[in-house]
Order: sequence, then C-alpha cells, then structure tokens
Amino acid sequence: MNFDDWYKYGIQHEYISETFCLTHDLGPMSDLENELWEEGVDLCAFGVRLGNPDEWEEQAGYLKRI
Repeated sequence: MNFDDWYKYGIQHEYISETFCLTHDLGPMSDLENELWEEGVDLCAFGVRLGNPDEWEEQAGYLKRI
C-alpha cells in the first residue's frame, strides 16, 4: 500500500482527519474540546514533520517557486 492509499483508507475509516494547516486552521475538535475552548482553556496541538531536514529544504524550495 502506498502513502496515498493509506491516507485515503485512514480518512474513509476515520482513523485520521482531513489535512489542515496547523499555522492557519485549528484541527478538528471534539464537542468537549470546543466547550473547553469557549471557556478559555488553551488546548495544545502537537504535530510532527515527516522526513529529514534535507527533504524539508526541498519542500521549502518548492513552496518558494509557487
């Protein structure tokens, strides 16, 4: 199974969320998380970046070109 198939499978079976921007969007939240957010509780969102620093440089270069 390649990454695209794995990703689609995960979304279809609700193992993962749709892609979102951690910089500009909040991730999908549960009803309880929404309630806590409205009460002023600061919810942390943790993430990881896949790959290695050389690949990150390539990605940044790609973004610079678009």
